Amino acid sequence: MLLIIALLLIIAGIMYFYLSFRKSYNIKVVKGLQQPGETDQQYEQRLRKKLKRHGIILFFLGVFCLVMDIIFKVLDLT
Repeated sequence: MLLIIALLLIIAGIMYFYLSFRKSYNIKVVKGLQQPGETDQQYEQRLRKKLKRHGIILFFLGVFCLVMDIIFKVLDLT
């Protein structure tokens, strides 16, 4: 079960990270409010940075789950 969760998190992290670089992706669907005095370009750049950060976090959370799954199988804790 942990292996499935790990793989789903890794895939989601890769997708988020990939979407942060795609210029054709409508970044406005990401939740966030445009700050007063912020240009549209700065707003999009901030949202892409946020999407990239979330992708990296999801990816490493998936790797952590994968490592924990391996440790549990090696130590036979399940």
